[in-house]
Amino acid sequence: MEITYGVATSSSSDVYIVGSWWSESVDFDPGAGTDIHTKEPVIRYSYLTVFDQEGEHQWARTWGQCEVQDIELNEINDSVSVTGIFSGEVDFDPGSGSDVHSSALIDGYLSRFNLEGEYQWVRTWGDYSESYIIVGSCTSDNFGNTYISGSFHGQADFDPGPEEYILTSDGLALDTYLTKFLIDGYW
Repeated sequence: MEITYGVATSSSSDVYIVGSWWSESVDFDPGAGTDIHTKEPVIRYSYLTVFDQEGEHQWARTWGQCEVQDIELNEINDSVSVTGIFSGEVDFDPGSGSDVHSSALIDGYLSRFNLEGEYQWVRTWGDYSESYIIVGSCTSDNFGNTYISGSFHGQADFDPGPEEYILTSDGLALDTYLTKFLIDGYW
């Protein structure tokens, strides 16, 4: 089973799609070719796949144990930003490398790829005390900065680097946040 969460198009009319999948394997090429990705049973994986203006499958990238929420293309800095939530331990690098992050409850993430699907980096936030993050939508500006909105509960660390920027929600309710990531993913 696959679910699509976001679609974005480039100026050359390429279509970028993000979502999650649960089945053991998925063929992302709907045509005569194949682009099969496999995973461990039960675990939810995320995907980023691209089709050209003729509807031909170009490539797909998958990574594990997280959920995608949104996608944003920024052709000025040749980037695709993918946002979502995760829990447990996740390797965000869909290639042969590894970029492992962990979360005690539910945290947010921003992954960056170039327009050809090469993984660049991931930034995570929220893992502090007993908090959980909800990622809403993302957008970018002409300078390559990415803006993400969402909600959170508890105390959450919004600084994706080694420093801390702790916000506390108001009581039992969810509070809203808006955060800005610079072109390199930091603030």
